[in-house]
Amino acid sequence: MTVFIRWAMVSMVQSANCDRMVSWISASVSMSTAAVASSRIRIFVLFSKVLARHTS
Repeated sequence: MTVFIRWAMVSMVQSANCDRMVSWISASVSMSTAAVASSRIRIFVLFSKVLARHTS
């Protein structure tokens, strides 16, 4: 019986850790995606300004 209880406790802790890891990875991916999108927008705006100056 003690072995089963220990196994159940370890399983619960591992499951909780896995859930936290999934949440952390999901948040990290979201932040990275937002950062890339922001960088692309800044690069596009800068490129547009340079192009506008060049064509004027």
